[in-house]
Amino acid sequence: MDIQKILSSFALKKKTPEQMARVGLDIGVAGVRVLVLSGEKDKPAIMAFSYVPIENNISESIKKAISAIHFAVPKVNIGLSGPGVIIRYINLPKMNKEELRGALQFEAEKHIPFSVKEVFLDAYILNELANNQMFVLLAAVKKELVQQSMQLMQSVGVEINNIDINTIALINTFAYLERQASSKPGENTKSSALLDIGLKFSSLSIIEGQIPRLSRDISVGTKAFAAGNKDALSANLIDEIRRSFDFYESQSGKSLEAIYLSGEGSKTEGLEQLLAQSLSLPVKFWDPISSFNLETKVNKELLNLQAHMLAVPLGLALR
Repeated sequence: MDIQKILSSFALKKKTPEQMARVGLDIGVAGVRVLVLSGEKDKPAIMAFSYVPIENNISESIKKAISAIHFAVPKVNIGLSGPGVIIRYINLPKMNKEELRGALQFEAEKHIPFSVKEVFLDAYILNELANNQMFVLLAAVKKELVQQSMQLMQSVGVEINNIDINTIALINTFAYLERQASSKPGENTKSSALLDIGLKFSSLSIIEGQIPRLSRDISVGTKAFAAGNKDALSANLIDEIRRSFDFYESQSGKSLEAIYLSGEGSKTEGLEQLLAQSLSLPVKFWDPISSFNLETKVNKELLNLQAHMLAVPLGLALR
């Protein structure tokens, strides 16, 4: 009996780079984006990217986008957004993760507009504060929305690894890039606004260094500009952003330094100048891919065309 041969037959086979890859699948209003990162945690490279516009059938668009990667993708990370998603930042008495999990439903009832029976809840301790307090991110997603997403993925034959929130994925990308750029983690405490302009609605987050402080959805997207009064819609968007800035600055005593612009509607003509003039802040188009190495098979032209829309799929893949 060859013991060595028997043992080697049970040995774990080394995973291929494709099997170790992390996949972010972002289903937007206008198109599906699939971004694949290599398995390295410290400095992952972009292995593949595809984009397929959504025409009539979302399922078919997802299948086309995944098949365009040209290898069998492992489980995917997907993101959720919209009215069924709630993010809150709250102060709580200091406790460990187990205690927080036990207190979650009770605390959520105070902060979300849904019954806790209707949602999946999660929380993350962001920072410890003085006076035995801690700063916590509370997230709630309607169960119906999660079930719909799972059914959609099942219909296209795709397995889910993680279900995230698009706003948190975007914040994770920004925080990751801040960590990569900083020689001393935690030294950067500047306040920046991440403004993701969508076609139907937009999201705004304020982040100090690597810690998010405020997130909210704004029910204005650039698709409505063509159907309504563009000036009125723009004014509404500016007013909503300004109110959020005023609230943050009054609570924190800090001023914002810049707005980072991304999203499907962010390239709308004149929007960058309008935001800069109205809010008296520098507005920068956010190109998150510039900090990543690209593997040779990546379609660089397509990636560059889509750069301003890749913060979310990058954040999903970074999980």
